[in-house]
Amino acid sequence: MRWHNLGTVVSFEVRRTLKRRSFWVTTLAVPALLVALASLVVFSNNQALASADAGPSQAVTFTYTDASGLIDPVIARAAGGSPAADAAAARADAVRGASEMFVAFPADPTRQPIEVAGRDRGLTRGGEYGAVARRVLLDSARAKVPEPMVTGVLTGDAYVHTVTYAGGVQTPGPASMILPGAFLVLFYAAIIMLGNQMLNITVEEKENRVTEMILTTIHPTTLIVGKLAALVAIGVIQTLVLAGPMMALPGVITALAPTSIALPSGAGAAASSGSLLPTAAEVVSAVNPPAIALGAVLFIGAFLLFTGL
Repeated sequence: MRWHNLGTVVSFEVRRTLKRRSFWVTTLAVPALLVALASLVVFSNNQALASADAGPSQAVTFTYTDASGLIDPVIARAAGGSPAADAAAARADAVRGASEMFVAFPADPTRQPIEVAGRDRGLTRGGEYGAVARRVLLDSARAKVPEPMVTGVLTGDAYVHTVTYAGGVQTPGPASMILPGAFLVLFYAAIIMLGNQMLNITVEEKENRVTEMILTTIHPTTLIVGKLAALVAIGVIQTLVLAGPMMALPGVITALAPTSIALPSGAGAAASSGSLLPTAAEVVSAVNPPAIALGAVLFIGAFLLFTGL
């Protein structure tokens, strides 16, 4: 008869927790934060890509010196640049605000930095100076190579898609770790959201001075086991609540993000169909039941160990 009150303890603890507003605030705060962060990252990437495609919001006039001999005067003039005979004087003009920007292209741009001095335009537009200097240098270098394919290779536009095999069968690669690795994320989420609840379940009645009265009708082991079982049930509820937003998050990112952010920097149109992230089909084909079962067992064991302690 020791366990006849176990169901009563579990149902009472679950109902009491689910009625608390703080429980739902904590549960929904995590997916809301993830969605907000993902949206912020996607929005920032979209703005950066739009700015890069559109160029500076306002025309930038600048003077420059070219020690490399790579800069095409026609391209530099179209971007708003004019050559400077005296580098020190041109830099001084930019420092005191007489000119908007001065660029010093080094003898070897691959080993030496491009020095830029310009009038302060605020934090949000400070990167436009560097973008102008890089664009002038890149366009000038491309103009010296008549073959577009060679130019694309030299500027890093080649996209590499690697497929590995074992015994003549294609291996899933990193995609096989997504589903087992989800249990690790689930474990950390459970600890974050249930940590405070774990502390409260064993001291609440003690603080209210009703522990003694409860123990006259319920065996102590039944009480503790019931509370832990209720905590596991609450964790399952939280997991189900989190599962929807977590599963929808990749779709939201894919819908909001431009296709170009999934490609390597500078990837060309020929590689636009490639993606650095595994597709849904690749994830499904990489399902490894033993690995998933091991991840589930480790998650349950670690969760019960933490809860029991």
